[in-house]
Amino acid sequence: MAMKVTQTVHYEGASTRTPIDSKLEMDVHKRLVVDRVNGEIIKDSHWQGKFSNFKLIATPIVPGFVADQAVVGGKAINVFHPNETYTVKYELNKKPIADQTVKIEYVDILDDNKVIATDEVKGKANMPISYDAEAKIAALGEQGFDLVDNSFNGDGNVQFFGDSEQVPVFVITMKHNYALVNEKHPLDGVDKKEYSKEISFIVNFTGAGDKTPKPKKQTAVSFAFCNAQE
Repeated sequence: MAMKVTQTVHYEGASTRTPIDSKLEMDVHKRLVVDRVNGEIIKDSHWQGKFSNFKLIATPIVPGFVADQAVVGGKAINVFHPNETYTVKYELNKKPIADQTVKIEYVDILDDNKVIATDEVKGKANMPISYDAEAKIAALGEQGFDLVDNSFNGDGNVQFFGDSEQVPVFVITMKHNYALVNEKHPLDGVDKKEYSKEISFIVNFTGAGDKTPKPKKQTAVSFAFCNAQE
């Protein structure tokens, strides 16, 4: 079974500068194992997609206007509400200010879009934002996170400060990854007891009188596999 779920962000109120709608689609699927005799569902994998959440969408900065929301979206996928829609409204900025601040937030899409790192950059209204996300992305990579989407400057675009008292937010989406941990692939911070265990058992013999063999102790090592976040 398969279906599409969507997230749409509609923008309005900024005249000819109004951003075009943002629309994301995701394919979700599930598998059922059914008893062909009585029709009973034996196994249900439940609905699954590439991610369990949609991406958060940062509201574009439009000079001369103020948006009513800085970030929208990012909800968990819900097949009972497959088409999530948000509306962001702009209005004229009647109180322009010279000193500006923006936030760059790094979120983990596999952990309900939890914020894992934040940077603030200050500057002057309508001037280019001087910030390179690559160093922080690399640092998070060392901690076990992979880049999903760099909406700040991933496509080479230059972002600009606004001119209102609102603090815009740029979202860079990451995902934590997993490592297979076992005897051949140990990982610092994971106790060996989590994936390796020594098992002993004793074999007792009876019925041969004084020729009965003595008990023998056997030892074996049991291995398991552990998926750990790097």
